[in-house]
Amino acid sequence: MSYKQRSTLVVPEGGTNQDTYVAFSPVAAGTTTTGAFQSVASLGSSGQVLTSTGVSSLATFQDAPSGSSNVVYMPMASDPSSPADGDVWFNTTENEFRGRVDGANFIFNVTPE
Repeated sequence: MSYKQRSTLVVPEGGTNQDTYVAFSPVAAGTTTTGAFQSVASLGSSGQVLTSTGVSSLATFQDAPSGSSNVVYMPMASDPSSPADGDVWFNTTENEFRGRVDGANFIFNVTPE
């Protein structure tokens, strides 16, 4: 036997308390532990980055810091198939930081302070 949910499932029962969301929109938890989830789809504009504003407020979209563009930091088992200039990643197989600048991949030399 199966049951079909006929109404929005509230947060305390494992739901989001929302019926729909904007496609491709990031979703943030509510303002309380049982509050409805929030969409930040209407915030920011193309090219901005989602930035934490601390523990008690919703993240905001802001311009990337000056001098940075297209920066990606991620652990990967192998190098990405088509990285862009400015991308940075950690190759978990080789245990080294790598990046791409001026069309070429490179390895960071990391030394402890």
